[in-house]
Amino acid sequence: MKAKDILLSKCKDYSFSEGICRYRSTGGCACFIGAFIPNDLYQPDMEGCTVGGLMRNFPNVIPFLPFGGETFRLQRLQVTHDESRRKGVPFSSALAKAIELLGEEEI
Repeated sequence: MKAKDILLSKCKDYSFSEGICRYRSTGGCACFIGAFIPNDLYQPDMEGCTVGGLMRNFPNVIPFLPFGGETFRLQRLQVTHDESRRKGVPFSSALAKAIELLGEEEI
């Protein structure tokens, strides 16, 4: 399956709760990294981890992440979500940038 299709199906708005980015928010939204974490592997303890920390502390999610778990590219995806929200970029623009970063990546 194409990574961009997963993103489009699970990311409907910025995933923020209580003023901070969440892999999963209380409203059911997923961030640009959280969208790839299967429901049965998601743990609330993941919140607050950078993508590098997520892979170190929860290595079972790595096979589900785009780019083969390549930290630098995943960080770019995460920053696109987090910084766009902070800068007031419309969600549709941030999502378009994330889709561009993913390209034709398969999961």
